[in-house]
Amino acid sequence: MKVSNYNVLFEHKNKKFAFNSMTCALAEVNDDFFNLLNSVKSKNFHEKNLKKKDLEVFESMKKGGFITDDCFDEIEFLKFKSYQGKFRTNSLGLTIAPTFACNFACPYCYESTKNEIMSQDVMEAICNEVQKAAEYKKQIHVSWYGGEPLLAKGIIWDLSERFLKNCEKFGASYSATIVTNGYLIDDETIQNFIKYKIVRVQITIDGPPDIHNSRRKLKGSSKPTFDVILKNAKKILDAGVNVALRINVDKTNEPCVEELLDILLNYGLGDAYVYLGHVQPSTEVCQSISGDCLSTKDYALKFVNFEKTLIKKGFNPNYYPSYPKAKTTNCGANAINSKVVAPDGNLYKCWHDMSNKNMSIGNIKDLNDVTDKNIMTQVNYMLFEPFKNDDCIKCNVLPLCMGGCPTVSNDCSCQKWKYSLIEALKAKYDVLTNFAKC
Repeated sequence: MKVSNYNVLFEHKNKKFAFNSMTCALAEVNDDFFNLLNSVKSKNFHEKNLKKKDLEVFESMKKGGFITDDCFDEIEFLKFKSYQGKFRTNSLGLTIAPTFACNFACPYCYESTKNEIMSQDVMEAICNEVQKAAEYKKQIHVSWYGGEPLLAKGIIWDLSERFLKNCEKFGASYSATIVTNGYLIDDETIQNFIKYKIVRVQITIDGPPDIHNSRRKLKGSSKPTFDVILKNAKKILDAGVNVALRINVDKTNEPCVEELLDILLNYGLGDAYVYLGHVQPSTEVCQSISGDCLSTKDYALKFVNFEKTLIKKGFNPNYYPSYPKAKTTNCGANAINSKVVAPDGNLYKCWHDMSNKNMSIGNIKDLNDVTDKNIMTQVNYMLFEPFKNDDCIKCNVLPLCMGGCPTVSNDCSCQKWKYSLIEALKAKYDVLTNFAKC
């Protein structure tokens, strides 16, 4: 037997805990646990010498992944799980931008200012691919994106109608989400969200009204957007559709976040999922805001404190605090059956790439017409992995991160769990124990 490389040990409220980032098991432990752990480390361990009470602890430790058989190579297993995630063929994930046009002018936007809208031939090509996928894939998921996708409502409803018919015909499951600024939502739009299985609407709020209105502003107008957006979010929530409110946080608005939470409660949005978005200069387009961005470490610690505040203020307790999950890949950019479709039909692996045609992996109108550059762009995404990085190999939260974002100089990037895991686990324990007392 040997001790897992992914154990995280900590103390909280005079108690000792163990977490394993491979299995995501969290346990309150005692001296028996540590005695067994040290015994296994000593290399003089023999299971047959264990007493009955120690056998029970031993089996629990094996089940939680805290100790493993000598033959079990954790890195090789992570590689295997990574390949499984990358090359799954029973699902299709499409992020579709029906238009690059947007009615907002946000300073940190990483997209170009093109007003392109999707043509009929691109729509037909997408439908053909979804139909092919529905015939042999079990799951199809679409994320509507932009620009502001609701500037092209007709395209969304048209494509959704056809997607659903094909999935119903061939027995494939279907779901969708949408990322929108929330300004163009009306009652008909909400009913179409329900009709076309758009199960979650993500809307960005950047702070209290004065901050939000200075950043999330209409193009060519000083008309405020804050009140309109929050009232629309409330209508969506009341209709039974999940709402995710993303608060883009940086050095300029972070002190005002708690004030915003009180405002959200006053609007009746306590059942929305509220979270902090980490603003980063993802492309050359948004380099101007790089000086205001929080480091990953600062963001991670603020994220945990933010969730504690949400709990105290009475937001939906089912969402908080976040609990870590092991990953096979960091995101869809590393998955073979996950693609981003731009309005002109160009395909990408990451939505951050849509402003740069050099990062295209082909065009959906002719999937056989690909250049060597298209091929290698996809290959580089698919072969991105953390297992050649010494820091990643040594890191005890690697299973929660899997190398982070592959767009960061094609190198590994640390994620929030490296800096906030223990504090997040403490917060989760406190919530669970308080709930048990009720």
